[in-house]
Amino acid sequence: MRAKRRSHGLSCDASLGLAGELAVLEFEERRLRDTGKKRLAARIDHVARTKGDGLGYDVLSFDENGAERLIEVKTTRGGVSSPFFATRNEVEVSDQERTRYHLYRVFAFGRAPQLFKVRGSLRATCLLEPDAVSGGSGVVRGIV
Repeated sequence: MRAKRRSHGLSCDASLGLAGELAVLEFEERRLRDTGKKRLAARIDHVARTKGDGLGYDVLSFDENGAERLIEVKTTRGGVSSPFFATRNEVEVSDQERTRYHLYRVFAFGRAPQLFKVRGSLRATCLLEPDAVSGGSGVVRGIV
């Protein structure tokens, strides 16, 4: 199960997740600036930090035409096929916002980080199965 932030600091999993989110923020800012969309780049929001961790996504960014891009970041030190954990809320938001929802999978983090993107509902784009460790909390294990 994905570790939660603790009042005295971040767990190892949360630190890795935050590092992945920051890498995606930089990637998105660069992507928009490289296409001449500096105003849109300036509007990118790390919502997991500014609005809390319950929105079902971590970063609010934009397509080049200004349409919102809701980005959930999943980071691993492992390979491209390493499983990830998603909350019930993340899955539901991906269903409700399938045209705007993007999963950014950051893998091989710490060695030679790479990224791939999946757009749409997590149910439609990933293999999801209940996580026995979560004890029915709505956490699922996913593989893209």
